[in-house]
Formats: sequence, structure tokens, C-alpha cells
Amino acid sequence: MQTKYNTTSDSETHCIECVDAMYRYALFLTCNPEDAEGLVQETYARALQLIGNPWGGGNAKKGLFAILRDIWLHDVGRSHPKSDESPVRRRGPHSAVGYPGGLHHASASGIEDEQVRIAVRSLPVPYCEVILLREFEDLSYHSIATVLGCPVGTVVARLSQARTALRELLAA
Repeated sequence: MQTKYNTTSDSETHCIECVDAMYRYALFLTCNPEDAEGLVQETYARALQLIGNPWGGGNAKKGLFAILRDIWLHDVGRSHPKSDESPVRRRGPHSAVGYPGGLHHASASGIEDEQVRIAVRSLPVPYCEVILLREFEDLSYHSIATVLGCPVGTVVARLSQARTALRELLAA
């Protein structure tokens, strides 16, 4: 039951619930906690302007991630992360790969979460990004394709290659 003081819409509530996930992704992109906070704030501000519009077929998380990445790519003047440079060399200890829980299948096989984080950080940026969005943020392939602005087939291929690389790194 809503009271006259409760003016929070379902979309706004979902935005608030997504803030932690948005921050982790922003931290991955910016490699800087302060920049990540600013990016999340700008994303949230822009998203509030779009509340009346459907986001990606009703998937607010996908919409928020797409807005966040778009701001990072266009407003911050970043280029699309196509480099094969290892993110561990570019990202410091504040890398957003420090997600709680780690990869489900890695945790189930007894591999320590820290080993998983180190392995993910050592992947090329396109692989690291797709792993983060799929395994840690639980976005669908279609949602990831929307966020990254690439075909679903590219997401599937990158994810397959990233998982193969992770298996090799974790087996070593």
C-alpha cells in the first residue's frame, strides 16, 4: 500500500538496487574509485530522465549499464576497449574484478576467489569485460551485446574464448 509520502516508482527502486552493480562496472572501466562514483552519479541522473521510457525491453539493469558505458565512451572521451593489453597492467589494486562469490563453477571446484580474480584481471580487456557482465552481473547474452554495442555472436565468441583462457590460467 502506497502512502502519500512514497513517491518512488518501481523503476527508481530498481535503479537504486542496481547502484552496486553499476559501481563495480564503472570501477572496471575507469580504474579509479572517484571517477567510478562520478560515472555512476551521471548515469543515475541520466537514467532518471528516461524513467517513463522502456529500457531495453523492460530490462533496467541492461539499460543502466548501456547508459553508463555510453557516458564513459563518449563523454569521458575514452576509446572502445579493443586492446589486447592485459587489464592487470592497466588496472591497479582497485580493479572491479573483486566481486564477491567469484565464478560459480570455479568456486564449486574449490578454486579460491582470489585466484579467480587474478585470472580474470589477466585476461585481455574484451574478454574481461564480457566475463564481468555475464558471470558476475548475470546479464544475458543479448543484454551484454546491447551494453557493448556488438552482435550477440561476438559476445558468445568472446565469452567462449574468455572461459577457455580462464580454464587454462586456473589449471596452471
